[in-house]
Amino acid sequence: MAPTQRALEEAVNALYRIRAVEQPPSPEGLRTIWHQCAKGADLASYVDNEGRLVQQELTLLDDFFRWTSAKGLVTGAVADRPGSKAASPSADILLDGQIDPGRVIRAAAALRGYQGDDRYIRNVRRILQMVAEGVQSFDEVTVTKAAARAATSTAPRPRGKFIAWAAAGALVALGAGAGIALWLR
Repeated sequence: MAPTQRALEEAVNALYRIRAVEQPPSPEGLRTIWHQCAKGADLASYVDNEGRLVQQELTLLDDFFRWTSAKGLVTGAVADRPGSKAASPSADILLDGQIDPGRVIRAAAALRGYQGDDRYIRNVRRILQMVAEGVQSFDEVTVTKAAARAATSTAPRPRGKFIAWAAAGALVALGAGAGIALWLR
């Protein structure tokens, strides 16, 4: 029996970030950020050293979703086992041969009401909504504020003098062009 929409929504709204299990980057440079709740939701997000989200795994009661920037979204089911589904790692997952639209629609509907500002939850909501609309997403979204600031602070910025000289050069070129046009008449 499929879970009720209310149970799915309650699980999504109960998700919270567990700071104690954020680990240092893996040898590949990926950090893992974990969200969970006792109501049957679990979200593991993998972020590269530039702050881009490259993989997410969402367990929502009996449904499983894995998104990677390389392959997009795949769906599956959590195998029956005793205890909390959210407290267990995703080792007992049965992947679907192709995306299961019912799973995607249920999860997208459950996440639609999420109003929080957590970038990880908002991203999985965006991905599921896109797939529900028939569009696969491969975007690596920047989720960490520090990485976003670093990316913008290291970008070369035009200098005021450079802009002034470029503007002056353009005006001279326009003036010279106008003078040549008058001389050719």
